[in-house]
Amino acid sequence: MTEWHEGELDANGITIHYYRSDGGNKPSILLLHGITDSGQCWPRVAADPEGSYDMIMTDARGHGRSGLSADFSIALLADDAAAVIRALQLEKPYLFGHSMGGNHCGDGCCKLS
Repeated sequence: MTEWHEGELDANGITIHYYRSDGGNKPSILLLHGITDSGQCWPRVAADPEGSYDMIMTDARGHGRSGLSADFSIALLADDAAAVIRALQLEKPYLFGHSMGGNHCGDGCCKLS
């Protein structure tokens, strides 16, 4: 596995922490974790496709190193995912989620249309 880069960005008024592979000119996959987890649950899953894809693993609001918020809902997490996609200027990324992350993948796609 290559070295991952870390960063932070503003999404819906909250700081979202993320981990990213080398990026480059590859299609992107945004990995969205389950409740009580963080973006760090994904490295073993991301290891294989990272040679062909720009892998991005975020910490959802209130999780990992992202900011806390009194507000928390699947719709708000979907807004956050859409804001991350816009902030990182990802073109037609794939979204992959587990548990809570899977629940807001579909909503996140709708927010981009």
